[in-house]
Amino acid sequence: MSKRVLVLSAKVGSGHLVAANALEQELAQREGITYANIDALEMTNDMFRTLANDLYMYLVKHTPHFVGWNYDRDDVPFSNEEIVRRAWTMMNAQQLVSYLKEFDPDITICTHFLPAQVVAQLLAQGDLHTTLSVVTTDYDFQGLWLPKMFTRFFVALEETRVQMIALGFDPERITVSGIPIDPTFAQPVNRAAVLAGYEIDPDRPLLLISAGAIGGGPTRDLVAQALHLEAALQIVVICGRNRKLRREVEALTFEQRERFRVLGFTRDMVNLVRCATLFVGKPGGLTTAECMAAVRPSSLAHRRPARKNAIAIICWNMALPFGAMMPRPLPLRSTSCSTSPNACNACNRQPASWADRMPHGW
Repeated sequence: MSKRVLVLSAKVGSGHLVAANALEQELAQREGITYANIDALEMTNDMFRTLANDLYMYLVKHTPHFVGWNYDRDDVPFSNEEIVRRAWTMMNAQQLVSYLKEFDPDITICTHFLPAQVVAQLLAQGDLHTTLSVVTTDYDFQGLWLPKMFTRFFVALEETRVQMIALGFDPERITVSGIPIDPTFAQPVNRAAVLAGYEIDPDRPLLLISAGAIGGGPTRDLVAQALHLEAALQIVVICGRNRKLRREVEALTFEQRERFRVLGFTRDMVNLVRCATLFVGKPGGLTTAECMAAVRPSSLAHRRPARKNAIAIICWNMALPFGAMMPRPLPLRSTSCSTSPNACNACNRQPASWADRMPHGW
């Protein structure tokens, strides 16, 4: 009899969905499994979905310091278990609750704390009989992710495992797995063929500046600095879904348009990252893991004050070539990284396959 496996994520940004899709790729290769990959946020009502996604993205863009303050406020173990918060989530996620009971999974894997909270509550009530695995999608651990009931917790770093053990969790239930990403990032790429599609010279260094899927961060400042870099450097700027940002960057780079390529949201990141000499982007866990898998040095352009120092310290401890780049170090860092191939080798710390760290029990 096949196992029923349910992967639950939430479309808050893109990283949680990317991690869930990476897990789905692994599940597709396994026999004896029936699986589904669901965006839990789509199974909540319109008001809740707007608050959880649209409002959050607006705040990230326009009030990053408030987001940082809120991040610190929620960085308390089991803060997601507060009575009011739990009741609010369950009240607005009734469609998800019905789906969980109907699908009746043997194994549930969550890449976001929202569905993990719902599943944990149903387990506590005796309304669901499943194992619950929580997969973190960042190197910086946040207490908000901790439900009181779970079977296994997958974390990116040994330091996080030690932190959870100090909170009283059984070490056998915590697995240091890295972050699940598309395995294509670790595979070779035909650089000349990819760059030909963008009319970019494969024999010249390439700087990739990414504002992420939503188009946030200090992208304008970074592009303004990039205008003064050596002429041999080619630059691709990813503006995400932020059309206003794309128009501004296009205007800013107009006089140097022969060496700039300004893109909106793209599904070709796996190729662009692998072709880049240096990646500059937000300090997200998925982004960092993808650059490590692609063996590409990266620099961190911080967006949320609560996280910039944590991610920078993590990269420093892992001996990764990076620069915390808000805003002046760009010219220095981009030159040193792009001309130091030996430094590039130091960042290949991501496991070849996330599944290599997956215990059979999940």
